[in-house]
Amino acid sequence: MQQSGNIVRKCVNCGNDVSCHASNVVASADIQKVLESVESIPSLIIPNLYLDGFISAMNIPFLKEKNIKHIVNTAWGLETQFPKYGQLKQTQYESNGITCVCLDWVDSEEQEVDMEVLLEVVGGIQRSLLAGEAVLVHCAQVHSVYHTAACCYVLLFCSRIVFCLWPSSLS
Repeated sequence: MQQSGNIVRKCVNCGNDVSCHASNVVASADIQKVLESVESIPSLIIPNLYLDGFISAMNIPFLKEKNIKHIVNTAWGLETQFPKYGQLKQTQYESNGITCVCLDWVDSEEQEVDMEVLLEVVGGIQRSLLAGEAVLVHCAQVHSVYHTAACCYVLLFCSRIVFCLWPSSLS
């Protein structure tokens, strides 16, 4: 793999993003380089749905380029811990037509996820995507809890599984 710049994600053998390869053919060290090198560029999960840490939510040129208009911040206390994020959110999001939902989840196994709140968030993601806008779901440090919102969306709207409990008001 390349050692620096945005091309660090590219495989030197085929030129594709390393995420296109099976995990058994990409070395852990190469994966770590990718994660450390471009934290301001979120990962594309499905068309127009991005997932990453809060640094990517501060990349206003990227948010504009990808038409990201809805951001889900799952991290508890992010604006207090990282004042630059809070300042940027206040000054740049509204002027760029970006809405932000803050869930204040703690990245811990003990974090309880309220199903009503989760379904509201997933409904917001769906409405944004149906409107042709992109969505970014992020946390503070790219750990585990923030995946919940994005995974729930993918399971509900991108699979053939029928959920009888899905409120019709969120469709």
